[in-house]
Order: sequence, then C-alpha cells, then structure tokens
Amino acid sequence: MSADFQFNQQTEKLIINDLNKLENNSKNLIRSLPIKIISALFKLDNPKPEQWKQLLLPQLQSLLWVTWLNGWDLGLSHGNRELDKRVEFNRFANFDEFVKNRSIRNTPAEDAIRSRINQLASDVTNSECLRIKDLLYSAISSQPGTGEPISREQLVDGIERELGIKAGRYANRAQTIARTELTFAYNAGRLQTYRDSGLVEAVKFYTILDERRCPICASRQGLVIPLKNWR
Repeated sequence: MSADFQFNQQTEKLIINDLNKLENNSKNLIRSLPIKIISALFKLDNPKPEQWKQLLLPQLQSLLWVTWLNGWDLGLSHGNRELDKRVEFNRFANFDEFVKNRSIRNTPAEDAIRSRINQLASDVTNSECLRIKDLLYSAISSQPGTGEPISREQLVDGIERELGIKAGRYANRAQTIARTELTFAYNAGRLQTYRDSGLVEAVKFYTILDERRCPICASRQGLVIPLKNWR
C-alpha cells in the first residue's frame, strides 16, 4: 500500500467522522424544532396558528446559518491541514503574510448562502405548517364532544405523527438538509483556503465511495478542475 493511498484513506476517514458529528448535531436540532416552537407558541397571549410559522422561520434560518458556518469552518481547517502536509511553505516568501492576513470572512459567499438559507427555511416552514394547520387550530378552538381544545400533549403527539419527526418524512428531510448544507459549506471552505494560499492551481474531484454517491458525482471521480473554474 503506497504512502499516498494511506494518506487518502486517513484523510477520507477524518473528513467523514468530522462531518458526521456535525451532521448528527444539526439534524437533531432541525428535527426537534417543530416541537420546540409549540412551547414558544403557547407562551403567547391568545396564540394563533399562523404565529407558529412566524416563530419557526427565524429559528430555522438561524439553525441553517450555524450549520453552514460549522461546515465552512471545518472545510477551512481541513484545507489548512492538507496544505501543511502537501506543501513546503518555507519555500514561499509570501507564506508569513498569507497566515497573518487570512480571514474566514468571505462576504460574497456569505451573501449567496444567506439567500439560499432563507429560501430553504421558507420552503420548509410553509410546507410543514400546511401539514399541521388543522392540529394547531384544534389546540386553540373548542372541539366537538368535549367543548375544549385538544391538550398540549395531544397536539405534540399529533405533530409527531403528521410530520414523522422521529423516524418519518420530516426526520429524513432534516438529515438531508443537514448533510447537503454541511457538504456544500465544507467544500466552499476548503476551496477558499486554496484560493487564499495562492499556492493551488487545480483540485482533483474525489467522492466518498458509499451508497449515497449519485451518478453525477461518480462520473466526476478523479476529474482535475482548475481552481478558477471550480463551479
């Protein structure tokens, strides 16, 4: 087994482990958010169903933003580590200046991701609100037979059944969102590291060889891409 192959295996394992930790944390936070909002809703005087959406949207936007920043920071960290292993920096006169001046801030990237996150959060919020609208109304209006709204426990149970928060549609959606946004941000962070260094001219496309790999990514395995044409 060559040293380069061993390096690639170790690097891939590190990337997967670190991304999995972030993904699980983000997934669980996104998945638990609808129930968390119920508590906030019923702390209001005369709560209305549409307020659930108003409460959910900024919370989801915030979670997605944190998810993206975590992936971005991890990509920067791994990119720096890779450059440290691959390049003899002492051969480059500008390296000290590069280290002193580099920053994780990238305003164009942040502006782009903010727009992406806002749209995604709005889509999720609107679709999930439609699915549980009747339940929310049942929690604030008199019901036939009892003359009372359904209890908070009944509301939570109904939302969990409708959304499949623990093991259904919404849980799968939370995992997909966390994985997609983290992967996108992670790769953006690594590429930014390479650009900032001024030492990288091209990157090679690698995919994780598992059941989640799509045909498009599989077709690009090993493709060498000039950094200026990374998109």
